[in-house]
Amino acid sequence: MSESQLVFAKGRVAPLQKGKSKSTNEEFDKRRSIPQLELLGVTIGKRAITSMSLNLRISRTIIWTDATTILQWLCSSHIQPQFVQNRINELRNAVDITFRYTPTQDNPADILSRGQRASILNNNDLWWKGPSWLPIERLWPVTPLNVSEYVTSSARIVLLCSKHNMVSTPLLTNDFENRYSFWPSYIYCILRLPFLAKKYAILALSSSEKFKRAEYVIRLIQQKYFSRQLTHLQAGDRIHSDLQLFLHTDGIIRCRARMENAPLDWDITHPIYLPRESQLVRVLILYIHMLVGHSGTEVTLGNFRTKYWITKSRSLVDSVIHRCSVCRNGKEVPFNFHPSLLY
Repeated sequence: MSESQLVFAKGRVAPLQKGKSKSTNEEFDKRRSIPQLELLGVTIGKRAITSMSLNLRISRTIIWTDATTILQWLCSSHIQPQFVQNRINELRNAVDITFRYTPTQDNPADILSRGQRASILNNNDLWWKGPSWLPIERLWPVTPLNVSEYVTSSARIVLLCSKHNMVSTPLLTNDFENRYSFWPSYIYCILRLPFLAKKYAILALSSSEKFKRAEYVIRLIQQKYFSRQLTHLQAGDRIHSDLQLFLHTDGIIRCRARMENAPLDWDITHPIYLPRESQLVRVLILYIHMLVGHSGTEVTLGNFRTKYWITKSRSLVDSVIHRCSVCRNGKEVPFNFHPSLLY
């Protein structure tokens, strides 16, 4: 007969939320709601499992909660407030975890949150071994009618550091990246290669075909700067990232924007992920800056984000516009001659 035993426990002090009085406009501390604190508890459990899985072999993972609101949030497609939605997304992105309901009287986590004397805790089987029904699956409690259990996906997850391993490709060398300052020049140069010239017509291209030509350059950039990410995504692994990276059918790494469910174009909600270290990306930003009539940072950045995404994009766009020769010449003022120089 299988047994259950306590291995790890963790608790946190409930965080305070800053509030502001509407009448006096003074800031004050207000407590989080009970459902939000329950969600924090489930999130702590998920993070503990991720940490323990590095040292223990875990074949099956179930997180029990007595808060039916958490299960309803997980199964719902509605967008919740930011504090709740961020933690719901973290739970949904977990791998091979089942979230189930447990009655309140059988929840050992309440002992930690409510506190108990050491003399009583020492002989408390609920704390040290869990509910009596836990080792026997057929005795597990039935989920209430208004909620259902939630099971995350079974894809393997990969943790990658933020720095990219750059791999030089035969076509996209460092010298080639610094050769031109005009984005279409790279496209026409690369696609004049013999094995690509047969696939794409060089003259009289439609707008859709021109974008396909740009896609090949995008793939070269990602192969050079995102080699490890491409390897894991092609193997079907999920990358642990706030951007929720995925490999599209066209072979390009894209990310899921926060407005994924908004009624917008698919390219806007799933932009192409680009490295900020590439000189080609700076050339692309400069080209978009030219297309919008050398407008400012907001307009250039807004048009760039309709198809592409980079980290810390605003500072990079600012840097590119600052070096734009047309904008710098337009901001120059006439030289004021001193009256003494006129005679």
